[in-house]
Amino acid sequence: MKIVAIVTLLLAVMPLRSIATPVETKPRVNNIALLNYALTLGHLESAFYSEALAQFDTSAFLEAGYSLRDRERFVERARCEREVVAVLEGTLGVSAVRPCVYDFPYTDVRSFVALSQALEGVGVSAYIGAAAYLDTSSRVSLAAAVGVTSILGTELRHSDMVSAILGGQLRASLKSELDTTLGLTHTFSLAASMISSCPSSNPAVPVMAFPTLCLGSDLLDGTSIVTGLSTAVDFVSSDPRAEGQIYVAFFHGLDVEYSEIVDGCVVVPASLSGCGQVYAVVTAVEGRADDSTILAGPAVVTLGLEGYVDLV
Repeated sequence: MKIVAIVTLLLAVMPLRSIATPVETKPRVNNIALLNYALTLGHLESAFYSEALAQFDTSAFLEAGYSLRDRERFVERARCEREVVAVLEGTLGVSAVRPCVYDFPYTDVRSFVALSQALEGVGVSAYIGAAAYLDTSSRVSLAAAVGVTSILGTELRHSDMVSAILGGQLRASLKSELDTTLGLTHTFSLAASMISSCPSSNPAVPVMAFPTLCLGSDLLDGTSIVTGLSTAVDFVSSDPRAEGQIYVAFFHGLDVEYSEIVDGCVVVPASLSGCGQVYAVVTAVEGRADDSTILAGPAVVTLGLEGYVDLV
């Protein structure tokens, strides 16, 4: 009964949390599709950690300024991801999606660690968003709900672990006590940028990805920008509204801020300094960011207390 109460409470608060997140036209998904969504993310994260650890040995971590314990934490993270994948595959049986071929944009240990922080934050936001789609009307459905919410707890712990390696930054927001929610469309849009191809036997994803959005300098080239100053906005869209007056919406916790794009650049609001990990989308309408208005994104933006911004 306690588990039922927890899941019911989580589902009850989701509409409140989604107020300040990119709103999507809710796709019709059953729990099989939802578990395959979780498995798709699990495959991606499992490959991310296993491929990086195969490429970067202990010496590489030490040379990059990290400790032996830091690498061991990522080894543990990789093991946990394999276990999550195994559980989901066992639950789904013949319906389980297969792993894809991935293209992760890290070049060395430091860029791998930085990207891992972004991925863990996305994982937290993704599973919070996925809870809104859960059907708990039967015992089987409730088991799926418990599975997704259990993975959320794991993602929260792992996000904190990576933040600790990076110097004790808070996992999601330094100003807000609430995480930002990502819907299925927005999470898949982020994941799609790292997927090269998938097996033809995999069922079609129930959502379409938005065009990729890049703000300013990429996190992986080691540069930063400062809140309150202008930065470049880069995306490609066939939507004719992209030629008109458009905006970047920044989502953090339950808050959202809009900034107009002028001559291909946007001012990152100074008020976002210290907000931790936030998400940015390009929207055709100021004050509104949903599936009918979003032109590109999300992009992951991590903002520290000093006002510096790292972007993925």
